[in-house]
Amino acid sequence: VVGHGLVIVLDHVLLVEQSGGAVADGVEQVIISGVVKDMPAALKEYAVFVLPSYYREGVPHAILEAMSIGRAIITTDAPGCKETINGKNGFLIEPRNSEQLAEKMIWMIEHPAEVKQMGMESRKYAEEKFDVEKVNQVMLETMGIQ
Repeated sequence: VVGHGLVIVLDHVLLVEQSGGAVADGVEQVIISGVVKDMPAALKEYAVFVLPSYYREGVPHAILEAMSIGRAIITTDAPGCKETINGKNGFLIEPRNSEQLAEKMIWMIEHPAEVKQMGMESRKYAEEKFDVEKVNQVMLETMGIQ
């Protein structure tokens, strides 16, 4: 979410500018970009990070990167992804539920003050739960090394 628009990063290059009505109140354009080679730089431009994965995966690094710079998160209630949401920093949606995804994206567009607060909560949660020193300590203790 940038200003009064929505940017979607996909695996192919396509640019769409909406003319006429808005996607949601206050949304003037939708941009669907191609592959982004410098994700940290791109993340700085957006207030919300959305990863609607339905795979059983570890905690996605992309979400951790977004949390570390204070972005609100929308992701799926799937193993790995769901661990990144603490109830204050974003929303969990059902896997493969495009209506719920669209609803939460529109909510984010229409509530910029809350999105900013969610972003601050993401940063705080990332520091509390995913700090590399803390994670390493838990791993060492679990393996009985320390």
